[in-house]
Amino acid sequence: IESAIRLVWNNFDAGKKWTHTDVVSEKDACYFIAKCYLLRSRLTLPKGADIPAKKLEALDKAWEWAEKGSEETDALKMGIVLERKQWDSELKEEWIESCMVCFLNPRHYKFRIKNSLHWAINDMARESGMLDDDSDRAIADYDIKSHNKFLPFYQARAALRLNANDISGKLENAVECLRRIPLSHPLWKNTSELIRNVSEKDEYKGQWEDAAILAWKICQKAEEDICLSIQVRWYWGGYSGLYDLAFQAAISKGELPTAVRIADSLKSRPTIKMQNAERCLGDDDAEIFKKLAEIEALSLADTYIPHVEAVKKEFKTKVRKDKSDDKHESRKDRDILDVPKGWAAVHFYITGKKEGHALIVENGNAPRHVLLDISEVWNAFCEWDEARRRVGIGEDSKGELEMLCDEAGEMLTSVLEEISAENILFIPHGFLHLVPLHASYINDDETCLFEEKTCLFLPSWSLAPSRDESDTPTRHDDILLTNWDCCDDIREIITQDGWKNKEIINSTANDVFDAIETSPRLLVLFSHGQGDSVNPYQAKFLMNGPPLTHQELIGKLPELHGTRVILTACESDLVSGNFELTDEHLSLATAFLRRRANEVIGALFSCYPSVSQELILSAKDKPKKPLYQILQNKQTGWKKSKDVYKVPAFRVMGFPAND
Repeated sequence: IESAIRLVWNNFDAGKKWTHTDVVSEKDACYFIAKCYLLRSRLTLPKGADIPAKKLEALDKAWEWAEKGSEETDALKMGIVLERKQWDSELKEEWIESCMVCFLNPRHYKFRIKNSLHWAINDMARESGMLDDDSDRAIADYDIKSHNKFLPFYQARAALRLNANDISGKLENAVECLRRIPLSHPLWKNTSELIRNVSEKDEYKGQWEDAAILAWKICQKAEEDICLSIQVRWYWGGYSGLYDLAFQAAISKGELPTAVRIADSLKSRPTIKMQNAERCLGDDDAEIFKKLAEIEALSLADTYIPHVEAVKKEFKTKVRKDKSDDKHESRKDRDILDVPKGWAAVHFYITGKKEGHALIVENGNAPRHVLLDISEVWNAFCEWDEARRRVGIGEDSKGELEMLCDEAGEMLTSVLEEISAENILFIPHGFLHLVPLHASYINDDETCLFEEKTCLFLPSWSLAPSRDESDTPTRHDDILLTNWDCCDDIREIITQDGWKNKEIINSTANDVFDAIETSPRLLVLFSHGQGDSVNPYQAKFLMNGPPLTHQELIGKLPELHGTRVILTACESDLVSGNFELTDEHLSLATAFLRRRANEVIGALFSCYPSVSQELILSAKDKPKKPLYQILQNKQTGWKKSKDVYKVPAFRVMGFPAND
């Protein structure tokens, strides 16, 4: 396209006059360049919520050259107007309306039912009240013979404006067309808005739900076909509104298993994409995965990412070859009803309207739905988070922490009434990833939830091990990694027999990865740590030498099937809290869970070395006892000794031991 523009542009003289009128008119030459710029704009894809400057710049150039070609507002100019209206948030409505008035001049405009540009112009004009409903009726009733992928959308829009008695068929036809549309296309956003508009009309109750669930299924399939996790953020991450509609439709129809699947399909997708990439790539492909990890980290740093297309092509070629050679084994997700005996899984979902939902799965029975009031928990969390950052963890922020625990308990009251199991597996959503739900006060005497129920956390059900995955470690080593100077008391622990110790001195990353053998029984990393609220891939373990970052962990951490992991660092399970585009539980602890560790103890915020040492000794002395039981026992003791601020810091991520 750039070459075509230059080729024609170079044939204008210094005064910008066309020099080859004997071959083609100046208007046609200008229009050719304008069309090229319009096409270039369409090929410049948005990156998540960001509209690239090149996209808008190309539209400005397209309009400039179209103006040189003709003063009339014709089809080409209206195509540019429609494109600018779609992408330019600063475009003035007055300018759009003036262009519409010129184009709709009855002296030269006549609606043509087979003209796709006219469908879009009619849609915009009807929304502005510039045309009567005759063209809407023509579009809604038009029996198209060709399989045009845009007409069904405009037909459904026209039917909505006409208050048609039954809109369900047209709405589903519009959704079906999304199967042939890439996620980067604005038709996805427009169709989602259409479903929402229909859902807000009481007279269409029961006519939009199937379309919403179908749209989710198509969107989920499109997400599965995405190659890189960064593309999930760019092209899929903006469709949470569509998932909200599907979730609400499933609840309305009483299809609660579908509602659980919708809720989970919104969680941790980039992490799962990276995990799938690890499964596809072998030991000889370490360099490819390293590039994928670098792209991940750069994407969250909001900086330039080089060679994305080259890495994408290299990865897709590798996966395609492995599939043809039958080397690629696809992993089957665990069924959402397959909750271990004695456990209840609680799937949280927070809609864009800040409505809270909990779906409870227990004993293989159908899920149960509980509507939640999350407003007070949110307010208490904001106050606690501000106090934590301002004065740290301790007596000075104890009041805000207790208020958060109290409000979390109020929110969970109706959930706990539905649960008979003694053990709860929480799958949070949104800011609830950052709330210590296990420390919720569940009655007036400030009894914590962990005193009554064992609590375990999982970022997404999709990260649960499948039935055929073993939770037994391949080795019986207990490994403790530390920089000895971080705490004198650690020397008392490492003098015990049975530790396979390693001191981290200068080359932090190499020392750590050289020491960790595949799947030890217990792995302890004893150090200081620091989360990163902006870019979680820069969260780090602080050592004597260079820090060990989350980015380094995901690139080099070995398989940890069945391993119990204890991370004593402050903020080792602190997630960024940025859930605007995607719901991601990204922390240092997540890196170990993604490598299939069975359980990972991490800290939500600052913690105390003495607490860490107690956990390490208990885990060492009781090699067959799950970490979630060890932590529960310890937290109960800390609670009795009135050390309230010690209680909620640690939590366990993972999955219950096999039945």
